Amino acid sequence: IVAGITPGSHISKVVFTEKGELKMQENFPATWLTSPDQCKFSKGHLICLSEDGAVVHNVRLDSDAASFVASSLADFGLQNCKGMDVYTADTELYESQPLFSLHCDPKSLNVFVVKSNKKLELLKSLKNADAAEIIQFDDITALISLSREDGETAAMASYDLESGKEIKDLSVKVHFPQHHG
Repeated sequence: IVAGITPGSHISKVVFTEKGELKMQENFPATWLTSPDQCKFSKGHLICLSEDGAVVHNVRLDSDAASFVASSLADFGLQNCKGMDVYTADTELYESQPLFSLHCDPKSLNVFVVKSNKKLELLKSLKNADAAEIIQFDDITALISLSREDGETAAMASYDLESGKEIKDLSVKVHFPQHHG
């Protein structure tokens, strides 16, 4: 699958067979899209954040007759989001479902999954998180977050995405004393 973005107009999708032969070509509207930087690819989906940070648009590119599904972030109590990141880890819990995060204020990180019906589900909202990653740890799909608590302490917290509970064995605070030199 190859996708091209024409800002202010449409998305072009071209699908090839394993032999490299053209299988399908289609365009679908995306007049709200002002820049290719608003979009990320993940697990056969194109996920885009509106310019105002209020709506996530997603489309499954490996389906016939692709079209965007729009989800208002206000439905999740969020607004003015930016800084979208996608997670590429293969996990047992979310095997073929795209996972991504949005920063909705300078220290808030919100992790979403695109469900099979193309609807969004907010998995975890982290306050004071600077960065995060999703990993498969034994039979647990875990969200690992990093934050700087003050000028001298960094914290790593881990959460089981299925239960939402903190994994204490994978959480730690590290003290960095002031250095002079």
